[in-house]
Amino acid sequence: MNDADQVPPMTAAVNANQAELVPEENGADLLDEVYATLTRFVAFADEHQPVAVALWTATTHALPAWHHATKLCITSPMKRCGKTRLMEVSAALSFNSVLVANTSVAALFRLVSDSNEHDRPTIFHDEVDAVFGTRKAAEQNDDLRGLYNSSYQRDWPVWRCVGVGTNQESVPFDVFSMSMLAAIKHIPDTISDRAVNIALRRRAPGETVARYRSRRDGPALEELRNKIKAWVRSPVKDDEGTTRLDRLRAAEPTMPDAVEDRAQDAWEPLFTIAEEAGGDWPQRVRDACAALTGAAAEDDEECKLDTKLLSDIRDIVDEHKSSFIASAALAQLLRARAESPWQKFELNENGLAQRLRPFGVKPGRDTSGKVRGYRVDELTDAFRRYLRQNPPDRQTMPSDKGKVEDDGKTATRQNPSEPVKSDTRLTRSDYRENTAQCGVLAGHTITSDGLTASDTDPKGGGLRDKGVDTSGKRPCPECRRTGLPSALGGPCLRCQLKANQAQRPQTGTTPPSGAHG
Repeated sequence: MNDADQVPPMTAAVNANQAELVPEENGADLLDEVYATLTRFVAFADEHQPVAVALWTATTHALPAWHHATKLCITSPMKRCGKTRLMEVSAALSFNSVLVANTSVAALFRLVSDSNEHDRPTIFHDEVDAVFGTRKAAEQNDDLRGLYNSSYQRDWPVWRCVGVGTNQESVPFDVFSMSMLAAIKHIPDTISDRAVNIALRRRAPGETVARYRSRRDGPALEELRNKIKAWVRSPVKDDEGTTRLDRLRAAEPTMPDAVEDRAQDAWEPLFTIAEEAGGDWPQRVRDACAALTGAAAEDDEECKLDTKLLSDIRDIVDEHKSSFIASAALAQLLRARAESPWQKFELNENGLAQRLRPFGVKPGRDTSGKVRGYRVDELTDAFRRYLRQNPPDRQTMPSDKGKVEDDGKTATRQNPSEPVKSDTRLTRSDYRENTAQCGVLAGHTITSDGLTASDTDPKGGGLRDKGVDTSGKRPCPECRRTGLPSALGGPCLRCQLKANQAQRPQTGTTPPSGAHG
């Protein structure tokens, strides 16, 4: 964007929509009217999407009140799903709308930065997939992505060198502004992460909406837009000298606990408008937020898969109360989990390490230096950062005397504020000890599919010759799970391991000699 200073000012090109304010309206009724208008012209995927869009159009009239300028990202799997129509109708209802489909970074930069915050345009950028759809195009337009990212947060200006020749100085340009972006399939993650995301779909046969014509329908939408602006910027009754804009600026809406970080920042203006409007809109925005943020999370399948990996590991750690867990044993237990994808992926030690690395968790050695695996305290730190907190029924609650219940046994702590340390650990030696009872001999190499090297020996001498079911298809008689080798007629490795650990004596807070962790 170094050529931004070469582009002539474009403020005059903005449609300011500065009509005279009309008498104050009821906020809930206005939002109901916006909702009805949107659903008249656009076929949404569910009832929550038009709730979010209706609230977003109202937030564009209150930009000076917000700390974050929420983006609205519209995507669809293919053409003819209603993205452009939604943009047209939303632009007719929003403040100071400017529609673009093909623009330079410099022009957009000048358009936004040359305007006053109270008159700043709301950008509607269609066909964003043409700008960011391929890796090469995304690299060439990285400055545009940076501009949209910077426009999201107040007091986050874009800096440019201004001057002639060598006489240059760094000057900040305020680009804080609202925008709606539409694309087929893909919008850059750094933009969509700062947005309320709407995924449209093509209308089904028999599903009809009204045709939108700006000449015919424009005047009615303009009147509705002026009502929204009047409501947002009008004086508040019984509060002399205060406008609704002032009240929106000072508001602290009640946000759902499950919505965190940027999702909370993006949805906060919508919650503020909904609570100010009243009626059933506070509940409607909560329902929409829960539905749409959940859908956005599900769209990122890889992120969802990695989160499931952490969640499954947390379940294993909680179940076995270990301070150190061997990589081979952990991979084996993950593959054995019912209804998990890890057996399908043939997850092994290397694959496990690769998936855990982005969370800051790396394998190491136990105190003997012979077993490669993971310290549970490092895993627990990742659980705390990337997973929702355990519900109360999964947490061990201390008593007033500093004791906790652990499988029916009581362990006493010297300091009630400190967690009890377990003297059990799940290592490769534990794995071999327990698999030996199923016919897996200690000292055999454990392969990625959970069997031993001798078991795969075509000459025999493996588990199949020792009366052991290695297919993993026979359900365990105790837990009914499949996927682990087991003695014919006996429990699986997991159940034998749990039984052996339950028989070990508890020694309180002092781990036995040679304990890991």
